[in-house]
Order: sequence, then structure tokens, then C-alpha cells
Amino acid sequence: MRWVEADLFDFSAERMFDAIVVVATLHHLDPLGDALSHLRSLLAEGGLLIIDDFDLEAPDESTCRWYYDAQQRLEAAGLYSGDRIKTDRDLPPLTRWRLDHQHEHKLHSGAVMKAALAEQLDLCRVERGPYLYRYVCAGLPEDEIGARAAEEIFKRENNAVAEGELLPVWLRFVAQHARHTLRHGA
Repeated sequence: MRWVEADLFDFSAERMFDAIVVVATLHHLDPLGDALSHLRSLLAEGGLLIIDDFDLEAPDESTCRWYYDAQQRLEAAGLYSGDRIKTDRDLPPLTRWRLDHQHEHKLHSGAVMKAALAEQLDLCRVERGPYLYRYVCAGLPEDEIGARAAEEIFKRENNAVAEGELLPVWLRFVAQHARHTLRHGA
């Protein structure tokens, strides 16, 4: 296995990759079609592109409420820095989510990423699941108490998603480069 950290648009390879994994990045890449075209050009025929990301548009008001409540409860317990809580706590949770995800460039939603992937590659699988625990757990102490809290947060989000109480925010796309996937002149 070879690990490469580089600017995608400047990266070239001597040989094609059997698999490329892109983690929490695709929603930022612009222009998205060009980024996916370049990733496809780096894949060997039959190679897999695995995207681990999140769907910006997935959470509803109650999902966002759970997320912000988890942060605030951990803060009250002394396990989470209030500095990590960016937006005004008096705003509605979905408004806070949108403000927290404003960037100098527009972020891509799950639907936009899925459509763009389907234009460039054969989309083999789409999975959804819990994701918000990643944000919350990143602010926990790196000790036994933090580890137990992280495990509990994941378990609660996972169960709530499975029960339909929270919407799944995590996305995984698995796409394959096949000869017939060269579309739209790309």
C-alpha cells in the first residue's frame, strides 16, 4: 500500500492505482467534475474509488439538535471545550449547522457528489450511517474517560440512526473505473 498526500490537481502517477480512497474531501473539491475526472485518470481499469464523506444536506432539525446537545452536555461535564462550539447557541440547530458549514466556496451535497460520480464512474454502492460522532469525539480528551465517552456517543448515534430517530449524515461511495464509463467527453 502506498500513502500519498498531495494536491489532487497537481498529482500525477507513473502507474495507475488499483484503489484510491478519498476521506472527508470530495465535498470541498471544485470543480467537482474535473476532480473526479482526474481521480478516474489515476485509476487502473477495474480500479475502485472509495469516498468516505458526509452529506451536508442530510441532517434535519432534530439531528442537528442531537449533535449540538451532545457537545453542550460534554462541555457541561468538563469533557469538551466550549471553544469548539462555534455558533450562537440560541439559534435553531439547523441554522447553526448551516452557519458552521459556510466556507469561502460552496460545499457539495451528497446528491451532487453522487450525480457527479455517476457521470464519471460506475457507482457500485452507496452507504449511509452515523457521522456526527466524529465531530463531537474529536473534541474529547485523549484518555480513558474520553475513549469511553466517544464509544457511548457513537453507540447512541448509531442506535438513533438505526431506529430512524436521527438522519444518517455519513456517506460512502464505492465506484469502479470501467472502460465504458468515459462519458460526456471526459
